[in-house]
Amino acid sequence: MSLIIYTCLFGYTDPLHEPACTTDARLVCYTDNHGLTSQHWEIIQVPKTPYPCRQARLAKAMSHTLIDAEWSLWLDANFTLEVDPYVLLGEAAFTTFVHPDRSRIRDEAREIIRLGKAPADLIQAQLAAYQAEGFDTDANPQQVLSCNSVILRRHTPEVIALNELWAEEINTRSLRDQMSLDYCAWKLGLAINRWPGSHRQNQFFRHKYYKRPVNDV
Repeated sequence: MSLIIYTCLFGYTDPLHEPACTTDARLVCYTDNHGLTSQHWEIIQVPKTPYPCRQARLAKAMSHTLIDAEWSLWLDANFTLEVDPYVLLGEAAFTTFVHPDRSRIRDEAREIIRLGKAPADLIQAQLAAYQAEGFDTDANPQQVLSCNSVILRRHTPEVIALNELWAEEINTRSLRDQMSLDYCAWKLGLAINRWPGSHRQNQFFRHKYYKRPVNDV
């Protein structure tokens, strides 16, 4: 089974973390930082854009357009790979962590607005649109919210359809990808698998928090 690990660094963002394990999998970093070097990551330069956050979110969503492999593992740049990722492959086609603090996009929307990470009217309109379709309503509340910092995907037709719908939501609504992923999976009827633990504490990846400004909204 072919697997490629990928991440991106666009604009003023977190530093790139070298893996803490050995693996035969290819590691690819897309970046607009022309001075970036790495011992283990293959650096692929891309042109600078005035919207680096959008570029990063779309790179996260559209793994099948960037990765020529059966499997891809997306890592936010502030994660360190702790294990050979081949041990993570299994039957599930799409795997993430559960969000450690919230279970509904209703609450995610409130936190995004509180932190000023997106315009309030944009987030409120996105939430209202999803609830109008029956997702995360008071009658049928969302049970699990995905944390999208690390995503393992097998590029099946169903996963590709999810990627493309997710990218469309990011492009046409807000860039806050945790607002839209679970809605897209629900709309398409695709089950998301969950790793044990959380992105903050698990046996596979090590997370480091950096306080950085939002590049754009």
